[in-house]
Amino acid sequence: MHLSKFGIFKTRAPKGFEFNPRYYNERKDRIDKLEKKFRAEKERSKNDSSHSTRLKDEMNAQWGREHVSRQGKFARQRLLIILAVLGLALVYMYFKLDSSF
Repeated sequence: MHLSKFGIFKTRAPKGFEFNPRYYNERKDRIDKLEKKFRAEKERSKNDSSHSTRLKDEMNAQWGREHVSRQGKFARQRLLIILAVLGLALVYMYFKLDSSF
């Protein structure tokens, strides 16, 4: 008499796995659609490389100019504020030390 006939030591087949999502992520779906759209557009633009190269160059030039002008403006403002604070600190120390002697 074999024990395997009774099924005591038989290994079972693995259970299947089925995933049904409970929630629909609208944002993820929208992002995936946009991604597919832009990838397709990118593939089309590879064929017309002169147009895309020109657009890239124009955008880089424009963004570079805006970035430099904003940086310069903020640098000047920051310098003026630092100088004003230092000037006020020196005036305060001058009068404070002058009155103590």
